[in-house]
Amino acid sequence: MESVMHCYHLGDYCKEEFPVAAWQVRKAGVIPLHRHDCVELMLVTRGSGVCRINGSPYPVLSGDLFVLCSEDLHSYEMEPECVFYNILFDPAFFASDPELAALFDGWTRRDSRKLYSFGAGEADGLEALAAGLVCELTGGAPGARLLARSLLTDLFVRMLRHDGTERGVAPSPGRMSAVMAYIDRHLAEPVSVRKLAETAGMSPSAFRAAFRRWTGGSATGYISCLRIRRARILLEQRDLPIGEIALQLGYFDACHFSRAFRARTGLSPRQYRARL
Repeated sequence: MESVMHCYHLGDYCKEEFPVAAWQVRKAGVIPLHRHDCVELMLVTRGSGVCRINGSPYPVLSGDLFVLCSEDLHSYEMEPECVFYNILFDPAFFASDPELAALFDGWTRRDSRKLYSFGAGEADGLEALAAGLVCELTGGAPGARLLARSLLTDLFVRMLRHDGTERGVAPSPGRMSAVMAYIDRHLAEPVSVRKLAETAGMSPSAFRAAFRRWTGGSATGYISCLRIRRARILLEQRDLPIGEIALQLGYFDACHFSRAFRARTGLSPRQYRARL
């Protein structure tokens, strides 16, 4: 876990009388451990990555909507093509409505839901909502705050009505989080589907199907992507030999690592480092 933790304050992004802020993020890369003094919604519209929330890793995919409360410590490792919206707000500003108050209260429980995954059609609608919210908050047109509040309320209603069945997120995100944590700890070793299935308490065939619903791909593909993502970070440390990076990430040798890296990025590790 990162040694330094920063707290971001909602008041740095908006005025007290309208405690809502939103913006689009591109090429985020690695975002170190931090928290907010408000609620953060992170809507992913392109690409993939990993989000760690209170020490538990979650895969990040297009259509995912993460809920991060003020006490949630979190960090990200995003692929270069990943695009997402950050929406920060003070829940007290909307809590006069009992249904929204119950929704917000549920987010603060120890076993609270951190991830909503939406199908392609719904995700497109959410992206339009988020883009509209950013436009109203930054445009300054007459009635902008009224429309911004309406757009954010629309998003809350969609979350209230979401049952979590797309891509199999519910009912057991804890199982998959345990699997992700196992992968994270054993990235330098061979990781078998059988062992991952055992960690999840499932048969190998059921696990393969569940993992594909959760992430949109296979476990081996996910592990490969995660290794390349870590490799990019390690390559930025110019004093670390490429052969050492290969061993740290579970590759047989530098040649094996180079082939895998080139297949994912179109560059050899040496070429990638030279462009930094």
